[in-house]
Amino acid sequence: LEIKEIPEEEREAYLNTAKKLIDATELPE
Repeated sequence: LEIKEIPEEEREAYLNTAKKLIDATELPE
């Protein structure tokens, strides 16, 4: 996956989704 080939809007959406997944895994148990 090369971010350079992804449109800016799709890249932002991808990063936002990735951040949500990371935040979800870092929630205290």
